Amino acid sequence: MPKSHNELSDACAKLEKHFREPQDIEFTIEQGKFYLLQTRTAKMSAGALVKTSVDMVKEKLIDKNMALTRIPAQQLEALLHRTMDESKIKEHQQLAKGIAASPGAASGIAIFDVKKAIELGEAGKKVILVRKETKPEDVPAFFSAEGILTSLGGKSSHAAIVSRGMGKPCIVGCAELKIDYDNNTCTANGMTIKENDMISIDGSIGTIFIGEVPTVEPEVTKDFQTILSWAQNAKQLGIRANADTPDAAKLARQYGAQGIGLCRTERMFNEIDRIGLFVEMIMAQSAEERNQVLKNYKNYRKVIS
Repeated sequence: MPKSHNELSDACAKLEKHFREPQDIEFTIEQGKFYLLQTRTAKMSAGALVKTSVDMVKEKLIDKNMALTRIPAQQLEALLHRTMDESKIKEHQQLAKGIAASPGAASGIAIFDVKKAIELGEAGKKVILVRKETKPEDVPAFFSAEGILTSLGGKSSHAAIVSRGMGKPCIVGCAELKIDYDNNTCTANGMTIKENDMISIDGSIGTIFIGEVPTVEPEVTKDFQTILSWAQNAKQLGIRANADTPDAAKLARQYGAQGIGLCRTERMFNEIDRIGLFVEMIMAQSAEERNQVLKNYKNYRKVIS
């Protein structure tokens, strides 16, 4: 059917040129005659959006500015994180769905206690910290965990903000997840997860699966680098990162941040070998006492230039 094939190819080319977007079309061939039934803009993954944007600029269908505006920033960010192997997802049962708070996929044993999560993480175990919600004093467990899962909160909650800053996968606001701290279990849709049971979370779409779903490492393609270079040339504002650890600062610079715009100090003061001095400074009864504590505190300061 070479004639129908050529008609289909011509129709696809005309539609893409007109809409300036890849099309998802429906067609039929009756008695050798080609009929186009329907067309709509194709739904695409973040990787597909990047590739088609670069391809259409090369084909002169769109310019670089239009290429940048057709890629949502959240989807672009997802390319920097591990994703679940789509060919393996169907082998695992979905437990629940919450709010996608920080992109990336991770697997680990479900742990409901903050201290235990820290201990197991430091021992080399892969841990998913499962909490109703998190507080600032829980942050050390974030470093030890592969990912964070909470039943409460939204995208501006503590767990969401800290996880995004650290680049950790996170799901929040999973209302159907009922957490029982007394028995170290969580239940959703008639299924119960006990402490040390393996679960997987996808912070890009908010889904939780039972068992360990294999992940795929992110790949920074040439097309992705091209998009970033166009964005660098088009930007009107300098981009600086929020970072309060050496690893976070290094990662920010690696992905093009021009510096550190905000460095929170409370986590540094909360370190176990410093919190005592900080409390002494606050509780000092005189300026002389406070100055003495500050002198002792100088031993912990580091100047980075």
